[in-house]
Amino acid sequence: MSAPRTNIKKQERRHKVPLIGMVIVVGFALVLLALYSFVVAERGTEPRTPDVRNTGTGEVVVDEKTSVDQPGSTVEVEQ
Repeated sequence: MSAPRTNIKKQERRHKVPLIGMVIVVGFALVLLALYSFVVAERGTEPRTPDVRNTGTGEVVVDEKTSVDQPGSTVEVEQ
């Protein structure tokens, strides 16, 4: 069953502002999502500890001057 009195022009005017608001909110959410993904990507490139790094070849290099557990001790890495 449809509405008995439908005025399309009047309905367009009534729905214009809410639709514009929805488009603005979705656009703002997309901008926040893009910014968040850039922040996450940037943080993901750094090693967890500054004394352990991956050379890109699968080789893990451990600086023996500092350790993850205690300062001054060495860490053995199995490959």
